[in-house]
Amino acid sequence: MNIVEELAIASGINVPNVYILDQEKSINAFAAGFSPNNAAIGVTKGTLDYLNRDELQGVIGHEFSHVLNGDMRINIRLISILFGLNLLVIIGAILMRILRYSNMGSSRNRKNEGGLIVIVILGLGLYIIGLVGMLFSRLIQAAISRQREYLADASAVQFTRNPGGISDALKKIGCGRVSSAIEHPNSGEASHMFIANIGGIKAFANLLTTHPPLFDRIRAIEPSFNGRFPEVIYPVQVNADDLRPRSLPPKDTAKTLEKTPLGILGQIGHLDVRQIVVAASLLEEIPAEIRNNAHEPFGARAVLFATLISPETEIRNRQWAMLQQNVEPQCLALTQKTLDRLSSFPVESKIPLVQQSLPALRQLSANQYRTFRQIIENLVAADGKVDLFEYTLRSLLLNDLDIHFGLMPHNPPKMSAIKTAAAPMVSILSKLAYTGHTDKAEIEKAFKVGLVEFGITGFLLPPESCTFSNFDAALKKLSQFTPEIKKKMIAAFTACISADHEITHREGELLRTICATLGCPLPMFSTEPAR
Repeated sequence: MNIVEELAIASGINVPNVYILDQEKSINAFAAGFSPNNAAIGVTKGTLDYLNRDELQGVIGHEFSHVLNGDMRINIRLISILFGLNLLVIIGAILMRILRYSNMGSSRNRKNEGGLIVIVILGLGLYIIGLVGMLFSRLIQAAISRQREYLADASAVQFTRNPGGISDALKKIGCGRVSSAIEHPNSGEASHMFIANIGGIKAFANLLTTHPPLFDRIRAIEPSFNGRFPEVIYPVQVNADDLRPRSLPPKDTAKTLEKTPLGILGQIGHLDVRQIVVAASLLEEIPAEIRNNAHEPFGARAVLFATLISPETEIRNRQWAMLQQNVEPQCLALTQKTLDRLSSFPVESKIPLVQQSLPALRQLSANQYRTFRQIIENLVAADGKVDLFEYTLRSLLLNDLDIHFGLMPHNPPKMSAIKTAAAPMVSILSKLAYTGHTDKAEIEKAFKVGLVEFGITGFLLPPESCTFSNFDAALKKLSQFTPEIKKKMIAAFTACISADHEITHREGELLRTICATLGCPLPMFSTEPAR
């Protein structure tokens, strides 16, 4: 969980749900989902038993590559394509099964024998033809999966700057006594989603296997590998030091985030070890008790309530009165206890705490979530306004959970006309210009820089029209555009907030929230003091 949370927070995606295949003793893992913000990571029990932290980070980094590069969406689509190609075999088998249950030869059914024979012959023909489709489906499955595995291995090295992590994990997979085999009878349907071959077909000189040979994958990372895999591996004994990330590498081994439109766009979907270590350090600042509470539904609610309690006495009293009417006493007591621990907590660590709570909050029932959602809205609205932190927290939290609980449809990108995006772009650029600047001339300059970058014209909206409510509505409209248009949007937003040659921490978090809503995860910025 530490590794998954570090990589998720560093890369700008919501922390995915994590599942353990506790009946599988081999070393293997997979990523599943349709978009970065609704992903799931699964690992076998053997992965936890036999890999140390660096090796596990390499494996999880490999799976995050599938998340960030869209491979998991391709993999899930591939399952349905393979089913379509195998459909003739399935239909043929059903038709041939009719013979088994037809009582053929009895006096009652003798007159129907001709029809039954035709059906069985048709079924046999479909089955034979379908075998050809099944062969090609396996070839397609293998061809697509192999190339993406090489990319994911390389990305794991890029993310962690530790080639030994993923290569040593692959060497342990090569141990015959452990391997990467999956015992579940239906695993073959998703074999291309795993990090290594799950067993099964080995014909045609491994032509149909879904993964490249381990030797080739390791040699691509470690050219000096001699092909010798360990004969025996033993469970790893974990201590407290094993749970911590490696220390920050020298400056010349990791790039910092370039805060220009071109630099921001180049970072989407990519990770650097420096950002991972910054995310890890933010998580380590969170007291262990609060982190534990954030990992289960009851405690996660209290943690989120506490992050939104105002330091101003009048507003706080109003918020507590509302909580007392809507929250059970046990949760209220835990909220108070958490609030006492968070009183001196830096703002930049509260956003990771929200992201950390998401997997637990997804376990709420639909009715529990509706109640929780309304309480969050009431806490935010208690002072009659929404500040930048409250908007960022609310967007990260509710955009994810609303889709999960079916309160907001997940619309695939389909719009591509720039003119259609003009009105919501003007609304967002106006809000960004006011948020990052105070001088009137600077505000107008930032707004115009954003317009020029996107390639439209428009007029700066008055401050009273630039509410976060209007901002949120405009952003949801923009989320329906194609990736090519979103690329121009993000460049325009970056140009607007960096018009004064500075992006503060809060501006950076707002930009990351925008990118997350658009489905374009942006890695975290290096820490800077908020203005």
